[in-house]
Amino acid sequence: MKMLHRLPLATLAGALGLASSLACSGGDRPAYARSAEAVRGVTIVDPPAAAYTPTAVQNGGTLSGTVRFSGDAPTDTAITITRDERICGNTLRRVTVQTSGDRLAGALVWLADVRSGRPLPLSRRFELVQNRCTFGPLAQVVVAGGALNVRSDDAVQSRTVVVDTRTLDTLAVLPFNSPGALVPLDAQLRQPAMLEIRSTTHPWMQAWVAVLDHPYFATTERDGSFTIEQIPAGSYQVKAWHPRFGLTTGSVVVQPGGTVELELEFSAGPGAATDAAAVAQR
Repeated sequence: MKMLHRLPLATLAGALGLASSLACSGGDRPAYARSAEAVRGVTIVDPPAAAYTPTAVQNGGTLSGTVRFSGDAPTDTAITITRDERICGNTLRRVTVQTSGDRLAGALVWLADVRSGRPLPLSRRFELVQNRCTFGPLAQVVVAGGALNVRSDDAVQSRTVVVDTRTLDTLAVLPFNSPGALVPLDAQLRQPAMLEIRSTTHPWMQAWVAVLDHPYFATTERDGSFTIEQIPAGSYQVKAWHPRFGLTTGSVVVQPGGTVELELEFSAGPGAATDAAAVAQR
């Protein structure tokens, strides 16, 4: 028999909303590109209360769930290009939301308060690529202590900055002068944080990097599903974040060897909150 529990969700939907259409020149910064300032003082990735301790997880549990949204899905951003059109094109369709029905792809999901568990992955190299004046992926999770290789495949000169969204500190300035240029970021990945990476040359170009000091995270698939495995038994807060919708949270109790299911929901309406999560444990 499944037990359903209603859980409150704290949302920041709309705080990171993007404009539906705009024209950009080199000195313009569109409304959505000011999103780091819009959430100043908001903690998306929690500073750790204690160091994460790798341990052998015996009979760990699994978190399986779905991220969905209510309301109408936002439309893609249409951008009119006014510089470097030879590489960027005259117009650009910025795809920030991928859905299957009311299921949301590309949302980052993680345990916010886990402080011990399975070891960090051995491979800690990650990549962010600029291609045809767009960053990809739009949002990703990297592991603290790793390296993020930021690479430009475009034959344009551009300037990129790395900003801590909680403090608004500029952590790095990356100049790109030729295709194939690569800048590794490692000092900026030492502590948990949510980083905004944006081009000051092409102001529509943004990407988001969540830096976590543990391995308990996932990115939702096209059908909104995610799975996090080998979790030590206990109670946890779960966070989900998407650059178009903001932040939403839930909580779970993981039983030894069991599976807990969690549904998280964003509101597609600007600024709207929701209280529609249901958790089923088995």
